[in-house]
Amino acid sequence: MTKINTPEEALKKLKARRKYMNEYMRKKRANGIHKKVPKYIRKQTKESIDMSFDARALYDASRTCERLRQEEYKSFRKGQAKLWKTIEDQAVQLRFNVDLIRKFKQAQEATMEKLIDADAEIAELQHRIQKLENEKLN
Repeated sequence: MTKINTPEEALKKLKARRKYMNEYMRKKRANGIHKKVPKYIRKQTKESIDMSFDARALYDASRTCERLRQEEYKSFRKGQAKLWKTIEDQAVQLRFNVDLIRKFKQAQEATMEKLIDADAEIAELQHRIQKLENEKLN
């Protein structure tokens, strides 16, 4: 600890100390420590808190509450609308996919019928060829 010889040095030290404390408290309040006591609190003890409100403060608090409630409701509705839109889009995509699957199955069934018909026709033609060859030989 240094010795202070003149009042100017004492004033200089005091200003430096105040500056340091102001900066220190600003940092602590920013971190949530040593918060300032609101204006509406008159007296605060371990057992009780004495508060006083004026009409303007109550009106401001109620308006703030109403504004926050409306913003929350809007964001809720916005999210809900987004979810419904997603559900509708997925339902449309599902219907489209079901239609594609149905068309694919129908195309496969039609192809199978054509293959069966072609196999039957090939078998019939082979039978005819065999019959004609047998007739030529006889």
